[in-house]
Amino acid sequence: MSISQNFPNTRPSLNLNFARSKTLDPRITFSRPQTSNGVTYVGEDGLIKYASADEPRFDHDPETGECLGLLIEEQRSNLVTYSEEFDSANWTQVFLDEQITANEAVAPNGLTVADKVSSDSGVTAEFGVGQVISVTANTPHTISIFAKAADSNFLYLRSYGGTSNVFYTIIVDLSSGTVTKTATGSSTTNVSNAVTAYPNGWYRISITATHNHTFYYLIAGPAPSSTATIGGSFGQVSYLGAANQSIYLWGAQLEAGAFPTSYIPTSGSTETRSPDNVSMTGDNFLDWYNPSEGSIFASYSIIGSNTDNTVFAINNTTQNEQIDSRWFVTGTGYRVRVVGVNQASYALGDSPPLIDKNYKTSFGYKQNDFMMTIGGIQGTLDDSGNLPTLEQNLAQMELGKRANAGRGNIRLSQLTYYPVRLPNSTLQTLTK
Repeated sequence: MSISQNFPNTRPSLNLNFARSKTLDPRITFSRPQTSNGVTYVGEDGLIKYASADEPRFDHDPETGECLGLLIEEQRSNLVTYSEEFDSANWTQVFLDEQITANEAVAPNGLTVADKVSSDSGVTAEFGVGQVISVTANTPHTISIFAKAADSNFLYLRSYGGTSNVFYTIIVDLSSGTVTKTATGSSTTNVSNAVTAYPNGWYRISITATHNHTFYYLIAGPAPSSTATIGGSFGQVSYLGAANQSIYLWGAQLEAGAFPTSYIPTSGSTETRSPDNVSMTGDNFLDWYNPSEGSIFASYSIIGSNTDNTVFAINNTTQNEQIDSRWFVTGTGYRVRVVGVNQASYALGDSPPLIDKNYKTSFGYKQNDFMMTIGGIQGTLDDSGNLPTLEQNLAQMELGKRANAGRGNIRLSQLTYYPVRLPNSTLQTLTK
């Protein structure tokens, strides 16, 4: 007796398996202008690597080395002017009771360029390093920094608006990567934090907060214990006389946005990473696309979420004639638009979608016949609606954006296109 596995009988006309091949199909157009110090991604050895202008980045899990796919990010700027040099010429020495030893440890990029921040006597309040940076008030900003234990196992990280009750402070156990304590001022909102493990005892720690002031005071330093007091109206850390505390620091970043993106190195000025632009146009698109019917499978994870984000979009350079995949607060979806009107629209799965979770989605389309699945769960069959046609000048597929809007921040593992409308059960099997 034969058992049907319910896999597609039709060969795909497009199969972009970025996680496996770590290359771009020659039909893809890719661009990203260079910054002075390069842009970064995680290599298969878990170390921070540097990419040159117009070089695609294939990101990896820093712990397992698994390739997560093509990294596609929006534009961001690192507002920290010296992201790796924590000496007194470039950073404020908070309370003037510490010492900075440059190039003391191997950093997450594999080079001996990490600095050691240490106290040299007992103190009664926080010590560390800080930078004062002008920002737009009432706008979410994210601080991130790489830290490793030395004589202390604990890091504190604080954003401070320069006046009482404008702060967000956390303490992180660098032996386990856990956040042990937080404190938030009453004039600070939208706070969150994240910790990601890297090789050789390093962690990338981030905090996000919205202050009602026009500058951030970014402060990082060692804490004496997991339960150290975060006191007063300024979010300071109390030391209670503890001495000889030290940690290693590298790669500080402050960026406008509600989540951290890939590390942007700086050395003397702010740096802006341009967006990744990825598309297939003209004959490179028309060679595999069927306007009458088709099915699409996508596997990806998201780095962080804005209010409206795109995985891919097939369109005529506008959003009026378009098939797209995107995620937003209410879930992950697909949409078909003709003359600016939605013909089919779905939003399924986690609400909101989760950071760093691998999502597998599929979508089948045909006149009056649409279906989406995610993680083996089917949506409701939509049996009405038209399709955009080649006569409406369908001309391209964009990855990570749609008509220069709704930019996503994703690691795209795989995108496969079948030039037929697959059965609903097959669409479901693809995403299990």
